[in-house]
Amino acid sequence: CPKCGGPARREVETMDTFVDSTWYYARYLSPHNEQLPVDPEVAKRMLPVDIYVGGPEHAVMHLLYFRFWTMVMKELGLVPVDEPVKRLVTQGIVNGPDGRKMSKRWGNVVSPRDIVGKYGADAARAFVLFAGPPEKDIDWSDEQVEGASRFLARVWRLAYSHHETANEKRALGGETGQALAIRKAAHKALKRVTEDIERLGFNTAIARVMELVNFLTPFPPSADPAERAAMAEAVRLVAVMLSPVAPHLADQISEDYGATAT
Repeated sequence: CPKCGGPARREVETMDTFVDSTWYYARYLSPHNEQLPVDPEVAKRMLPVDIYVGGPEHAVMHLLYFRFWTMVMKELGLVPVDEPVKRLVTQGIVNGPDGRKMSKRWGNVVSPRDIVGKYGADAARAFVLFAGPPEKDIDWSDEQVEGASRFLARVWRLAYSHHETANEKRALGGETGQALAIRKAAHKALKRVTEDIERLGFNTAIARVMELVNFLTPFPPSADPAERAAMAEAVRLVAVMLSPVAPHLADQISEDYGATAT
C-alpha cells in the first residue's frame, strides 16, 4: 500500500469509460437480461444500427473501439454483424458570427436563451436545419434566424387566412382547376420532403415547403367547396412537413385544422 506500506490488493474491476460506450447500443436491445449482456435473438432482429451521428473526433477514437468491440461480440456469438452501423454521418459545427468556432476566448458565443427569447425555438431550429446539409459547418447569423422567423410567420398567416376551411372534407368525384392544382402541389411537395428527410436533407426539405407556401399564398379564401377542401388539406400537409423543423407552430396549426393528436 502506498500509504501504509503494508500488503495491497490491485483493483482489477475498473475499466476505461470507452469500454462502456463501445457496446451500449447492443445492451439497449435487452437491458433487463440478467443472464447475458446481449440477447442474440433480439440482436439478430434489430442490428445493425441504421445511422451513427458523431463529430469528426469520433472517427479516430470512439468509432474505432465501437467497431472493434462489435467484432469481438460477433466472435462470441452475441451479435450477428461485423459492422455495428449501416451509415455514418459526421455532422458539422455551428461557428460564431465571425466564422470561428464558438469560444469564450473569442467572445463569439451565441446564447440560445437569447435567441429563443427573441425569435422562438422554432425559428432557431429552422435556421440551423436550413443553413446547409448536416455534414457542413455553418456560421451563425442573426439575420438568417430572422429570415426563418419571417417564413414561419408567413406559414401562420397562410393557415389563419384559410382557417374557415379547416373542417372542409374532400368531396367525392374528380377535381379540376385550382382545387386540383392545390392538391397536386401539396402531395408533390409531401413526397419530395419525405424523401429529403429520409436522407437527412433537412435543408432541401425546408426549401420545398417554402416553394409550396409560395404557391399557396396567392390563393384567396374561396367559396368553392372543392377548392376549400383542397386548401385545408394543403395547410394540414404543410404542418405535417414542418413538424420536425418547427414543432410548436406545426402542432398549433394541426390542432386548429382538426388533428386530435400529433
